[in-house]
Amino acid sequence: DSYRGGGCWPLVGLWFALGAGEVLPATEALGEMRSAVRQAAAASTPLGYLPEQVDPESSTPHWVVPLAWSHAFFLQLSQRVRRAEEKQIIIE
Repeated sequence: DSYRGGGCWPLVGLWFALGAGEVLPATEALGEMRSAVRQAAAASTPLGYLPEQVDPESSTPHWVVPLAWSHAFFLQLSQRVRRAEEKQIIIE
C-alpha cells in the first residue's frame, strides 16, 4: 500500500482477524487472532497507543496516533482470544 508512504495498518489486521474468527475453523481462527493481537501490540507506542499506520522504513507508529478504532478492535479481538482460549482449556 503506497498511501501515506505505505506500511502496516494495525486496524485492518485486527479487522481481518475478527472476520477470521467468524469463518475459519476454531484452532486456525485462534492462531490468526493471536497473531493480529501480537502484531498490533508490537506497533504500539511506548505508552500503548495504537496508530492507524506504521512507517515501513522505521517500523514506528505514524500518522494518526492514537486511533480510537484501532484500540476498540484490539480490545474486542483480545476478548475473543481470551474466550477462545478458555473454551480450548475446557475441551482439552
